[in-house]
Amino acid sequence: MGGPGSAATGGAVDEFLEHFGVKGMRWGVRRKPGAPASEDVQRVKATQSKIKRGKTDALSNKELQDLVTRMNLEQQYSRMVSDQQKKKYETNKFIAETLIAIGKNPAVRAGASAAAKKVASVLLSR
Repeated sequence: MGGPGSAATGGAVDEFLEHFGVKGMRWGVRRKPGAPASEDVQRVKATQSKIKRGKTDALSNKELQDLVTRMNLEQQYSRMVSDQQKKKYETNKFIAETLIAIGKNPAVRAGASAAAKKVASVLLSR
């Protein structure tokens, strides 16, 4: 027979499907915890929190220099990566345009040939 929420007992349906997983997570794949932050990143975060509390006056010269060095390195890295992605995009675009141009030539020739045959057959049928 039915349970407490079944139609046989006349009770309301209390059962429903709930999802307790992570959206987009694949079945059977375990999430790995993120890599721990390096000592440099931890120091920079601590320095940035000091700046939020008391501006740069609360920092020593060494702390400020370390922060600026780290920020410069991050900017250089992001510029380098974006340049590489830009070059890759331009290369892919060039290849795609070249392949399209190569594909158009035979198609145009075939279309022109078919049109010429059709025109010739219409003119000869007169």
